[in-house]
Amino acid sequence: MAFTTWDDSTGGDIYRVHVSGPGATSGVPQRLSRSKAFYEKLAFTPDGTKLLFARATRTERFESDELGFAEPSSTHADLMWMPVACPAAKTGSSAGACGPATTITRLEYLSRLDPPYYGVPHFGPDSSRILLFDANANGLYSMRLDGTDRELIARATQRPWNSNGEEPVDDAILSPKGDRLALLGGQNMWLATLTPGATPTISLLRPNASPVPLKRLTKIGAQFAGWSADGRILEYSLGSALYLYDVAAADSMDRAPANPEQPAGYEPTRVDITITVPKDRPSGAVVLRGARVISMKGTEVIENADVVVRDNRIAAVGARGQVQTPAGARVIDVSGKTIVPGYVDTHAHMYAPGWGLHRTELWQYYVNLAYGVTSTRDPQTGSYDVIDYSDRVETGDVLGPRIFTTAKGFFENEGIQTLDDARNALRRNSDFFKTETIKAYAVGDRRRRQLVAQAAYELKLSPTNEGDADFMLDLTHMLDGYAGEEHTLPTYPLYKDVVQLLVQSGITNSPVLTLAYGGPTVQEYFTTRYDIRGEKKIQRFWPQSYTELRTGSSQWHPDDQYAFPKFAAEAAKVAAAGGRIAVGSHGNQEGIGYHFEMWGLAMGGMPAHEILRSATMVGARAIGHADDLGSIEPGKLADLQVLDANPLENIRNTNTVRYVMKNGRLYDAATLDEVWPRQRKLPTTQWWMADERQ
Repeated sequence: MAFTTWDDSTGGDIYRVHVSGPGATSGVPQRLSRSKAFYEKLAFTPDGTKLLFARATRTERFESDELGFAEPSSTHADLMWMPVACPAAKTGSSAGACGPATTITRLEYLSRLDPPYYGVPHFGPDSSRILLFDANANGLYSMRLDGTDRELIARATQRPWNSNGEEPVDDAILSPKGDRLALLGGQNMWLATLTPGATPTISLLRPNASPVPLKRLTKIGAQFAGWSADGRILEYSLGSALYLYDVAAADSMDRAPANPEQPAGYEPTRVDITITVPKDRPSGAVVLRGARVISMKGTEVIENADVVVRDNRIAAVGARGQVQTPAGARVIDVSGKTIVPGYVDTHAHMYAPGWGLHRTELWQYYVNLAYGVTSTRDPQTGSYDVIDYSDRVETGDVLGPRIFTTAKGFFENEGIQTLDDARNALRRNSDFFKTETIKAYAVGDRRRRQLVAQAAYELKLSPTNEGDADFMLDLTHMLDGYAGEEHTLPTYPLYKDVVQLLVQSGITNSPVLTLAYGGPTVQEYFTTRYDIRGEKKIQRFWPQSYTELRTGSSQWHPDDQYAFPKFAAEAAKVAAAGGRIAVGSHGNQEGIGYHFEMWGLAMGGMPAHEILRSATMVGARAIGHADDLGSIEPGKLADLQVLDANPLENIRNTNTVRYVMKNGRLYDAATLDEVWPRQRKLPTTQWWMADERQ
């Protein structure tokens, strides 16, 4: 078995391990690669003597996508091979490396938001020729081991995620016998039967017009396809479920006459893979004593309070000396400071950092936590990798805010026409990825949007959507039962009818003033009027390239040209009428951008306490976790922050975070060193400036 490793600071390697048969070494891995880099797409030749892989330099693959909304990992790679046998290495030794690696061909990057960018190398009936789906050249190609004699086997296209055009499918894998072509596209699995000597062009948009027989195998979704060595079984997965599709058995059932006593169609074998890891849960009791507590329990403010935390939950809150202190509890004096709940960012585009490269040093997570954001909801990540990061945060493997997400949004390319279509598409999230929420991102006309909303409620998913700068569209979202409205309504002023529709519908609006329509935005306002580069936490946690991008491109505008205060005034109007306004930062200026959103709301006249409510309780309700988050009350998770100054006196005092507590662990907000219950420094990360590394 061969596998790759990765570390953000150093790069990765390829290893092999004998798992059975002669030479088995009880699982001791041996390094094959000679130098650290980014390695992926591993495949053995049929005789097992060579290993194929894609290689990019660590710098090229890792550092090029740190620009926030730049396209993910817009880098090229080389398809290479190396010998597997390493006669010089001692049995059971992890030292040494095989090689040298031989370049086969260049893998060109295709500019699109949805990875992957090139397929997994594999082999068909001719073991001397490599097969590889090249998205940039839009086809499955065959070539020799030196990359020569390149031949097109088939072309295949799908509808892109965000338009009505066409783009290459995600992967195409030829069966070992060469007679079947497995296609991953439109987030589903397809199977084509090839005609000898033909080079078909297959469109998943028009399957009925396919030049070769084409069958859609899945209704809900599929990922990571491959064939068994004999070509009998097509393997694919979805979430943690592995599917084994017996091609001959399925063909036989398709040919059999209809029998009402038999199942309607062939169902592949499903194998559920369960991995159980305990959640991170600290132990011990601590009392934060002497601070003012803005609990967000109504308008409650407790002066000179005690906040008792046991393990990872709030045990008691009350006036100093009026609540029971557990025996042996540590008491931390925070006199004169202000405690507020951790912020909930309902529109936090931290995406899935690395886009297929699973990071170990997550600066986006660090900086958001350092600025008091303890929970996030990312509406539309473009990748399912975020599910892995969410789990890693829960287990303590990664430090960061709680990660809630819609994962990939739902677009018109889902082809939803019926309620069953909507149910099947949304089951990816409800049954396999457990996201709790989905984002409908221009799924089609109003009828189809209603189908998505109905299916979401049936499957216990909370549906939010893209406002899309379309006022009439936004009104239908409120009328048709959507739970969330992302971005501002693109007009002002709002009259009583619209305000009451927002209130009575119960929809939660995240205005995201960072991208407010109609004029220069919050981002431009504060970039030109606030010393972002002077922020110590920015210097510590933002990569230099991200700092340059996010602070060096805005233009100064006179105050009267900014539209966002007008939108903020409408949000204040809705909140005052009892509507739900949440705070979402969009990830354009990670961490500090959340505070800019709150300050932008204040510029529209929203009172400070209402802003804090929007940033905490409203956000917690919007993501479906108000029972655990959003306020400082007994029984809730211990997510809070300690501020040096009172934000009720000046909303800009939100940016005086001294400590942040998430899940009962207390961190120094300036460094993210843990101060309770462990005393542990955050390991040095490559993103820190040179003087911080010393």
